[in-house]
Amino acid sequence: LQILSDIREDKGPQPAAFYLDAPAATFLALYKERFFSQLKRTEVIDRVREYFSDIIANDLERSKLTLEAAKALRERTTSPLETIEKFGLMDSQYREILVKQLEKVTEQADFATAFSLMLRPEFEYAVWEWFGGNEPDQSLVDRGISRPLDDDKSALEAIGVFAFLFGRQNWRFVLIIDEMEKVLSPSSKAKSEETILAFKKMMEAVGRTNSMLILVGLPDFLDSLPDDALQRLSSTIRPSSLTAKNVEDYISASKKRYGQGRGLKPFNRDVATYVSEIAGGNARKVVRLCFHVYRQATEAGANATQAMVRAIARDQFEVSTTEDVSKEILRVIDANGRLHETEKSFGSGKKKMIVDVWLPVGQSEEGCAIFVENSILDSTTAKALIGRAKTVTGSASNAHKATVLIVNGHVAENLKGDLDDAFGRVLVNS
Repeated sequence: LQILSDIREDKGPQPAAFYLDAPAATFLALYKERFFSQLKRTEVIDRVREYFSDIIANDLERSKLTLEAAKALRERTTSPLETIEKFGLMDSQYREILVKQLEKVTEQADFATAFSLMLRPEFEYAVWEWFGGNEPDQSLVDRGISRPLDDDKSALEAIGVFAFLFGRQNWRFVLIIDEMEKVLSPSSKAKSEETILAFKKMMEAVGRTNSMLILVGLPDFLDSLPDDALQRLSSTIRPSSLTAKNVEDYISASKKRYGQGRGLKPFNRDVATYVSEIAGGNARKVVRLCFHVYRQATEAGANATQAMVRAIARDQFEVSTTEDVSKEILRVIDANGRLHETEKSFGSGKKKMIVDVWLPVGQSEEGCAIFVENSILDSTTAKALIGRAKTVTGSASNAHKATVLIVNGHVAENLKGDLDDAFGRVLVNS
């Protein structure tokens, strides 16, 4: 969003900018639910009218007799359809030019037909309905538009032609796709040869116009792109973890940007440092925590505290309850036909403690102890868990015992090392 804000404040050509957060595992959902919903029919018609005006003007400028008409088209003081009618020009001739241009983006001619029909009021809404992913109206079928835009390939083709349309004349097209790993990863539904080819063509369309494509996400999605697609990426930026100073600067800059004064209040340096530790320097988690901590502190008329940060972290990152997580663990164990015990005790006296799930192995006392815990955000909680793990592994019997810690929520970055040393595995429930 900061990138988008900077682009819109730039004094260069006017941008048509779109920020899309991937909603599901398909490009079709990305197109219909995120991209198309931001398009405005009147703006698309304006861009089509401008593009057709320039195509016709290129033709009319060949003769001195029609230079004035060409000038009027360039200045947008007359419409392309009025000019075609006035001079008896062939509409199909200019549509053919558009088809040839769009063939560089997609092999389908129906987009060019749709754009030309949008300039005629009687087809305007039927075309817009088709662009929205619906079955084409009979009036469109009669003119060669017979397929719906209902799969990943056609959705990417549509985005490509809009990039082509908005990235010309004195316009720029900016498309930011966030959480790319949802739609493009080694295990995603969208990873097919046909879809990858359509994605590459969309990238080509962006590269040939005044356009910018920004892909944001986990590195997984890059593994899904072939080498020739990766070569089209002009730069790859891998962000480093945010430091405590970075968090302070972010808080101060955000307050200034929205007219809330300077400084850190209601935060302070200790709380900003704690946010950085809790989030492990992850920018998204830092932003989320800062947003909710700031809102809660200002609503309460109080300063932010570490306890407040912990409470909000638990609320934001604990997607379930420990009871639900334990039930899911038992479901998986039962599905695999494994024996198990719940709430098995280890140690004695003051050191006696309970393990959430115990998986015995053979006839001895060997097995695996599973601990289920909510977010681990402070050293006190971490030390208590490490002590419980040592009680299991250091019990009187010489039998081997493994330990697994399953966290429902978030583990503070500065606590991960000690927990990894104490437990055989540390897993975060997602």
